[in-house]
Amino acid sequence: DSPFVFIWDQDVVGIILRAVSGGPPGIYNVAGDGALTIHEIAQRLGKPTLQLPAGLLQAALAVLKPLGLTQYGPEQLDFLRYRPVLLNTKLKTTFGYTPTYTSAEVFELYRQARMQTRKESV
Repeated sequence: DSPFVFIWDQDVVGIILRAVSGGPPGIYNVAGDGALTIHEIAQRLGKPTLQLPAGLLQAALAVLKPLGLTQYGPEQLDFLRYRPVLLNTKLKTTFGYTPTYTSAEVFELYRQARMQTRKESV
């Protein structure tokens, strides 16, 4: 159950502005605090999840991708299974920027905007 990390777009802008206006040099993970699993994301979207054996999914993608029935290939499965989770401690302590919202809060902002967009398109 590999977690996803989110960051608010305005935080990305704030980080870039700090970097180009004299922020300390270095390499920093640009990420919000915390993470959400795919099951938590699905639950927040009101969607079911279905766990399939990795080998079965890999075989299915290997067949479906060449047929043009999916944009995803079997090589992408490991990235979904073993996502990198970014630690933002150095961003906060050394760079001096604390993201405004946590990953969970950013996802909620996304979810609300998505719902609003759907309402407006009806």
